Amino acid sequence: MAPFKYLKKCYANSLCESGMIRLGTLYEYRDTERYGNNIGDKYEGTGGKQWNLNGETYGGNQLPEKVKQIGRIRVYSSLKGDGSIVFSETCPNFYIYSVCATFFDSVSDFMDPEYDSCVEILNQELFAAIVTKELDLPFLHWSPCKYQNRIKNIFDDGIIDYSVIKETKYVQQNEVRGIWGPIASQEKARILSVPEIAQFCKRKY
Repeated sequence: MAPFKYLKKCYANSLCESGMIRLGTLYEYRDTERYGNNIGDKYEGTGGKQWNLNGETYGGNQLPEKVKQIGRIRVYSSLKGDGSIVFSETCPNFYIYSVCATFFDSVSDFMDPEYDSCVEILNQELFAAIVTKELDLPFLHWSPCKYQNRIKNIFDDGIIDYSVIKETKYVQQNEVRGIWGPIASQEKARILSVPEIAQFCKRKY
C-alpha cells in the first residue's frame, strides 16, 4: 500500500505541483522546542544496552564477552551489585523523509496540529530513486519505525537500528522513513525542487 505524507496545505501544494520537498535530519528532530512533542523526539537516534549484574561478582579479567566488546568499562579489583549498567549508544545522522503507512482523515491530535493536508505517494521506490539522484547521497531504504524500548539487554542477539526506533507513545503515527546518508552531525535540513516526483504525488485532501 502506498504511504501518505501529512503536511500543511502550502507544502502539499508545492509537493504536488512542483516536487518541492524538505528532507529533515535525524538529529534535528531532537529539538522538541522547535518541533513540539508530537513531531520532535529528544531521543532520536539514541539507545543503549543494559547489563544486569544480578548480584554476580566480576574480576578484572572476568567480564562477559559482550561487555568486553563494548570496551567502555574497566574493573581493577572486582565489580558486584544488584543493579544494572546501561551503555548508551548513538547512531549516525541521516537525512529522513517521513511518511505514514495509514490514511487518516485528521492527524491534528498526534502529529502537528497545523497539518491540514494529505498526499499519497504512489510509487515510493521511484520517488526515492529520483530524490536520490538530486541529493547525490546513498539511499539506504524505506523502513517502518519500530515502537519499543530503546534500551536492550546486552545479551540479546540482533542489531538495533536506532534510526527507526521510537517510543511507544508515538505508535499511532505508524511512521515509515526514507533514509539517506550517513551525513555529518552538523548537517542541516535540505529543501529540494524535484519536479519529476510530482507525478507520484496524489492529493487526498
